[in-house]
Amino acid sequence: MAWKKGQSGNPKGRPHSNIVTLLKPRLIEVLKTKDEETGKTKALLIAEAIVDAALSGNVSAQALIWERVEGKVEGAAIAINLDNRKVEIIVQGEEGKGLVARILNGEGTPALEPGHPP
Repeated sequence: MAWKKGQSGNPKGRPHSNIVTLLKPRLIEVLKTKDEETGKTKALLIAEAIVDAALSGNVSAQALIWERVEGKVEGAAIAINLDNRKVEIIVQGEEGKGLVARILNGEGTPALEPGHPP
């Protein structure tokens, strides 16, 4: 069978495997359980660990928090060269431009308040 131009060969999308279907409810159940030592849910402990990593300078943790709070910005890139004190920001799209403008104006977000390290 020949496909028409622009027609998907898999119109229903990629099927989820049975393992995903089986693991997701179990994972949610485990994350809701409380740690015996702290009394906090395991989901909260993971969130706190990610925040601690971000505050310690882990850029991946910082990006994860930023994307969950502000949403992922497509087409935005920030390059920083500390040797020459040069910052280059490349942005595509109105959403990215607005986000960068807020950062440059010192407007904070719940995750990144002005005057605090990202």
